[in-house]
Amino acid sequence: MGQVAETGTKVCPYCSERVRAEAVKCRFCGEWFQDRTQPETAANRQSPPLENHDARPRPEAHTSGRAIASFLFALLGGGLGAIPAVVLGRQARQEIRNSEGSIKGDGWAYAGLVLGWTQLAVLGVVALVMMGNALSGSSAPPLGSNVPTHDGNPDGHIEVQVDEANQPGLVGSASAVRDGGFVYVKFTITRRPILGTCDGYTNPDGGHYSERFITDPGEYRLRIHGSEETRSVLLICV
Repeated sequence: MGQVAETGTKVCPYCSERVRAEAVKCRFCGEWFQDRTQPETAANRQSPPLENHDARPRPEAHTSGRAIASFLFALLGGGLGAIPAVVLGRQARQEIRNSEGSIKGDGWAYAGLVLGWTQLAVLGVVALVMMGNALSGSSAPPLGSNVPTHDGNPDGHIEVQVDEANQPGLVGSASAVRDGGFVYVKFTITRRPILGTCDGYTNPDGGHYSERFITDPGEYRLRIHGSEETRSVLLICV
């Protein structure tokens, strides 16, 4: 093993270097002094594997019914399903986030939300357009009011040019007069136009315009800003 000196050291039998008496391995050559087995240390000590107390397999994730319903409402609802699609889509995504992986279908819910919000935006634009048409139509003088006609004493008769937008026979008759700063147009409609509107434009100034919303056949009137230069009116029904 090597002779131990009084100084508390010993000589390595392999490399003859002097090391501490209690050393079990030479710090110069790396040889072990006793049984040549590496002592157990905290670094190389292996801990026993931990037991898996929750070895039960997790159930397979299922698709959220709200997510699928949201997508179907948006896809097949024709605009009427937009609100249910948005509501169910939001509920489905919240449900999926809280399920810790046991519920899937976030893609279905997201698609339903996108389609639902898109349909709501389109419906909002359509509603605004219809409201604008209704207000424009209501601003025209109602039938039977004291609007000057060609039977009165106007400044002069105005020629009416009719464009029926490929709907022949739509306009039965039309006449217009200028009175002061306005041109008054009276016309009859035999059936409802495809888009339900008739627009009047003054010529040659052309910068004045009025629109009337048509709901049923009958007589309608438009009041358009005019001037002394106004010689005709273009009536377009679509």
